[in-house]
Amino acid sequence: DLLVAGATGGRVAVVAAMVGWLTQILPQDSFVDALGRIAGEDRSSLVTIVVIAGLLLVASVLISLVSTLIVYWSFTARRQGDQLVITRGLLQTRRSVVPVGRIQAIRMEENLIRRSFGLASLRVMTAGYGRGSGDAQQSSMLVPVADRSSCLAIAEDVLGTHGLRGSALHRAPPRALARRLVGAGIVTAGIVATAFAVRPAVVPAAFVVLPVAIGLALLSWRALGHAIVGHHVLARDGALVRRTTVADLANIQHLQLRRSPSQRPFRLASLALAIPKSSAGLIDVDRDVAEDRFDELASRLVS
Repeated sequence: DLLVAGATGGRVAVVAAMVGWLTQILPQDSFVDALGRIAGEDRSSLVTIVVIAGLLLVASVLISLVSTLIVYWSFTARRQGDQLVITRGLLQTRRSVVPVGRIQAIRMEENLIRRSFGLASLRVMTAGYGRGSGDAQQSSMLVPVADRSSCLAIAEDVLGTHGLRGSALHRAPPRALARRLVGAGIVTAGIVATAFAVRPAVVPAAFVVLPVAIGLALLSWRALGHAIVGHHVLARDGALVRRTTVADLANIQHLQLRRSPSQRPFRLASLALAIPKSSAGLIDVDRDVAEDRFDELASRLVS
């Protein structure tokens, strides 16, 4: 399981930081020359880029595997009364205690690779942890990797609720996709106009932004959804990393209905749920549905 978690987790940001660090400590142009020698001087520019990208990809997978094994080796999470006891670590064993009563929400995360295989990870959002990274994020890990059904089953056990696995999400309307496609077109037009003003020769290359923007728009639209299950609200969003947040209604500190200028022409609205040390939202919901959800959640917050 840890090998699967490392292989599908990815550490692209770590590799990028290492590349930046190497360019700072190595003599000028030596890093670029080294990459050129690795790629081969007799290869074309396109082949060189592909070779270097492949090397960075392999490095990111290897770093992800090693770091995952070191951090989450012998990972166990068990419940003792009103506490979650989490033990992990290879070089340094750490044991953390998370009071169940301080759990504000549970978040399931699925990147593109894990989503293809039906895998996800699970984190607890507690009143004691912020949105930072590092040890706080590692200590809040409840499941490093598992199939989505198992993650939702564990979330049900921890939150003391039922129905998360079988809940039907209320999906975003097609108008939400249209809004994103319009935004993608505006971004592409701005980049093309800038490229034309700075260097007209690169205008054809600037159009590559359009399919990327359309792909991100489609991914973010397909991820949108929400449901109300018992005393819990479930909200899902995200493009490259799909996040599903499950929060108890009692932990919502503030509820806000928003209609931005870009949402009004498409009759859309969003609900922002303020949770201590976390946040969630029902994004790009049909305007009438958003009004109904706001009234429903507001009445239940009072009670």
